[in-house]
Amino acid sequence: MSRTATNAPGASLGAARLFREIKSLEAHSGVSRSEYKLAVLDLVFLKYLSGDDWPRLWENISLFDGKKEIDLEQLIGRAFDIVQDLHDHPNLSDFRPRRDSHSGAINKIVLHKLLDLLSDGSFHRLFGDIDYEYFLSCFAASENIRGGEVFTPRTVVNALVEMIRPRNGTVYDPCCGSGGMFIEARNFIEKHGTQPDKLKLIGWERDYTTWRLAKINLAIQGIDAELALGDSFIEDDLSPKQADYILASPPFNMPDWGADQLQEDPRWKLFGAPPADNANYAWLQHIYHHSRPPPVCGFWRKIEITKPVNSAEETERFYLSMRDLLVT
Repeated sequence: MSRTATNAPGASLGAARLFREIKSLEAHSGVSRSEYKLAVLDLVFLKYLSGDDWPRLWENISLFDGKKEIDLEQLIGRAFDIVQDLHDHPNLSDFRPRRDSHSGAINKIVLHKLLDLLSDGSFHRLFGDIDYEYFLSCFAASENIRGGEVFTPRTVVNALVEMIRPRNGTVYDPCCGSGGMFIEARNFIEKHGTQPDKLKLIGWERDYTTWRLAKINLAIQGIDAELALGDSFIEDDLSPKQADYILASPPFNMPDWGADQLQEDPRWKLFGAPPADNANYAWLQHIYHHSRPPPVCGFWRKIEITKPVNSAEETERFYLSMRDLLVT
């Protein structure tokens, strides 16, 4: 399913222009910001899947006649059906949205303008693997998303990967977002002459929509990864026992992370139970617990010791211990 990235001069400027035009239609779309984002991302994916058959895709959909608004669930679902019929993509069911993913109805005029933008020949070169992630990054930057929850900035991911320098073995991301850590890990080993199959990529994502975006993002890049839908804190028994490398960008300051269900968890044996009202320390201990000695971990984390674990002395000891044990 992969396609080679486009690095033609001016491609980034063209992508930026395209995104600005797409974003300018949002206010008139008749759907929420998050719904509009998902609709655009699915249309970009459908553009990628359909290739030269993109015009035929919309010729076969008769949802426009006599309607001012178009039901997004019907529209996207029907489009995936037609792409499947046209190209017989294997395992396309793994990527299509479930029935409750899209809600609401998009303004027909806005939809036509969106389709016209994506059909414009001057933007044809932009639809490759790098551009889907580009749209993910642009939408993430335009939303009030907690640090790293869906998309971690490429500069941060590059720094983490260069720091841990994965070569072979298992790479684990317990909160993988849209999969950027895996993309850069694969890029790193290819750049250094190692075969991609030397890395086994395992990730968790608890949000269905983000998990599906990660699967799409990695599939377009031609990357094979084991992505589990679920909570890596609660369903820890399904995580790898020990990974050779861990890359992660945990959501900052999660107040409700399931501490009441994990009071006697073996992950807390070494440093003690983390605070129940903030997951920051729990993420650190989870990462350390699943690291093969000696730990090789890179994660983006805003650490603020604003309250003790049990006492000021224990907090300081905990922080210093974790600092010595992990690459942060």
